[in-house]
Amino acid sequence: MNNRAEVVGIDCDTAQKKDEELLRIRNITTQKIKPTISVHVDFVVHQGKTVARIFVPRGEQPLYFLDHEIFVREQTSSMKATPEQVEKILAIFYG
Repeated sequence: MNNRAEVVGIDCDTAQKKDEELLRIRNITTQKIKPTISVHVDFVVHQGKTVARIFVPRGEQPLYFLDHEIFVREQTSSMKATPEQVEKILAIFYG
């Protein structure tokens, strides 16, 4: 089994397509994530393909929702938060 990821890239070969992709990303971050987050997006060429590089700064709120569900980061992956995890986060944040 090969665990190497393959760069697929996105179709952004014109300024208009980049603007459309940027708008799509911004719509996702403003409509699906609450409280709203601010992201920085730029387009780079990697292995001959255009990819979107998205920087999400650390948020100030203790919890963020994606489609009305809370997720927590566990090392390199995200998982739905359990009620116990939510209680712990809120206790730390609001002490």
